[in-house]
Amino acid sequence: MVAIPDRILANWRQWYGEAAADSHASDVAARAEAAIDAWRLEGASVMEGGEVALVLAARGQGREVVCKLNPADPTLAGEAVGLASWRGLCPELLGTRDRGRTILMERLTPGTRLGDRVGSVEAQLELLGGLVGRLHAAPAPRVPRLAESGLASEWLDALQEDADRDELRELLAGDEVVIHTDLHSHNVLEERGDWRIIDPKPFRAMAEAEIWALVVSEDLPGESTARALERRIAVYCEASGLDPEPTRRWTRLRALAEASLGPAGSDWQRELNLVADAIGR
Repeated sequence: MVAIPDRILANWRQWYGEAAADSHASDVAARAEAAIDAWRLEGASVMEGGEVALVLAARGQGREVVCKLNPADPTLAGEAVGLASWRGLCPELLGTRDRGRTILMERLTPGTRLGDRVGSVEAQLELLGGLVGRLHAAPAPRVPRLAESGLASEWLDALQEDADRDELRELLAGDEVVIHTDLHSHNVLEERGDWRIIDPKPFRAMAEAEIWALVVSEDLPGESTARALERRIAVYCEASGLDPEPTRRWTRLRALAEASLGPAGSDWQRELNLVADAIGR
């Protein structure tokens, strides 16, 4: 039986609770064994770096492949649809099982993360913005609206102020494109001199909801956070074609919501609040 790494088990316990984490562990391990047999994968081994899904490196179909096994979380259900729809921007999808929760895809070479290859945060955001423009211009897959997702419900519940909840509801009304939702520098990998996007969580939403890269901005200077963040928003919007004003609003509200959902008193919570405070109303 494939062993679930301790870091993933710990994340599942934090996000889903003890009982659900144990259920996910049994389900994912069983699905991994079934996928290895069904796809005749050789040399399957756990890859480092996963936070939510069990990811296996293996050889199959005469090539190096990755088998990804997501837990049964509705917010992760659209990944295979995103991979199939965004061909050329994402790793090639080779197969699915278990209603899309078990995914076989090509293994990227060398697979270096954008955040590890490009040192400047602004340079990362410029490249990410270009990818956002290409994603949003691609033919849109049929996916649920972000406004009707569990993510939106979590964010609305997490916001403390009525005015913030009203503002988020207003922004959620837009649904003109399909967004990745989780695009940032660790979800873009190098592939033979080009870049590929991984881990899509596609939902139909306003284009300016594609702001996770700004929310998780690193190395913000403490004394000039507002100026630095404004510069980053400008770079990202110029490269992506997004409207800066709703981009700012989305960034502030998402940072506030995620801070409330994060561990109390953690560095993560403080950094997110720093982003939200730097933008203000």
